[in-house]
Amino acid sequence: MIKSTKLKPYFRVFDSISHCSKLSSNRSKANLLSTKGMTLTELLLGTVVAGIILQLAYLGFSWNRQLYLNDVARNDASQTFKTAFDIIGPNIQQAGEGLDASFPSILITPYPTNPPNPNPPNLNSPTFNSEITVRRLIFSIKLPICRAVNSGAQTEIFIADNAGPAGCSVTDNNSDGWPDNLAQWKDYRTSNGGTSATIRAFIYDGASQGEFLNYTGENRYDIIGNLITSTNPANAASLIVNGTLANSYTAGSAAQLLLIEERKYRLGCSDSAIADASCPSSQLQNLKLIVNNGTPVDLANKIGQFTVTATVQQDLTTTTTAQFLCWKIPAIGGIQTGTATCNNNPPTTTQAIKLTNVYVWSQIYSINVTLKAQSVSDPTISSNTQTTINNLQETRNFLPRNILNF
Repeated sequence: MIKSTKLKPYFRVFDSISHCSKLSSNRSKANLLSTKGMTLTELLLGTVVAGIILQLAYLGFSWNRQLYLNDVARNDASQTFKTAFDIIGPNIQQAGEGLDASFPSILITPYPTNPPNPNPPNLNSPTFNSEITVRRLIFSIKLPICRAVNSGAQTEIFIADNAGPAGCSVTDNNSDGWPDNLAQWKDYRTSNGGTSATIRAFIYDGASQGEFLNYTGENRYDIIGNLITSTNPANAASLIVNGTLANSYTAGSAAQLLLIEERKYRLGCSDSAIADASCPSSQLQNLKLIVNNGTPVDLANKIGQFTVTATVQQDLTTTTTAQFLCWKIPAIGGIQTGTATCNNNPPTTTQAIKLTNVYVWSQIYSINVTLKAQSVSDPTISSNTQTTINNLQETRNFLPRNILNF
């Protein structure tokens, strides 16, 4: 007879297998329950977290974009200033090249109108616009004035005359019939436009007045005053000119004719249909260059203010000097400042004053150029940045290096 106790181990094995099957079944049910989905609470929590993450990402993007736009706006304004200074500065430094100490090499005037207050209260923070003119000699030969020139319309000016004052005798080392100095002017004129070229010349009395006229050709005369068209020696010679002179000029002395380059800088109107001189201040924003009274050329835009002043240093006695900050140079005759267009520097009074002594350009200590950015109204730029740009102002001081020659 078989004893039941021998079967117990097998039953234990089967019991273990059954128990494991039950455990596996329970795990499968739990897994099935876990893959059925999230609860509503979990879904809401996940949505909130995702929204926060997206919001933070958007804020970060917007903040970075705003910083970028602000930096671009500030950099644009700074680059505009740099462009303007890099052009104007070297031209101011070259002013007066080849000219004497009294020549009107630098002119400054408010433009297009005088300041609302004829005595600007703070020239270190000016609020008006200016025009600056810088001049330099471009041809080394200067011609004398050998017969008196009266004001009014002109057809010719004599620059050589054997019967004239000292320095006017005809010198013809080439024996070509042309005075040597006039021949060089003729070559310069024809090489810059041909035989029919017109050149802008400057007549200057050497002391207090000067002006431009158009030089269009040359004449030579024999001893009895007949026009010479051959290579016969000349007894007198003249420049053919046209234009109306405001002043009269005496023969001899320091009077002379020069070929100079003149550059003017001022703000122009953004509306081409409006003349610069009549432009509203809100539309004066293009810095322009005018060379020899030619067509204006735009150099930089988005400039809200262009102000130029001059620091003038004059000797009062043998031991003292005085500085003046002037917003208009000159005021009379192109040479002297005779009206109240200066302040003491540093200011000791708010009242406009005249220069103590006669002004000559070699007394200039520095030319001070102030640029201010055009006002910005842009919804893409933060109000703080707009305020920063609208208050952006820079002043640089330039020394005309030719002053050091005097």
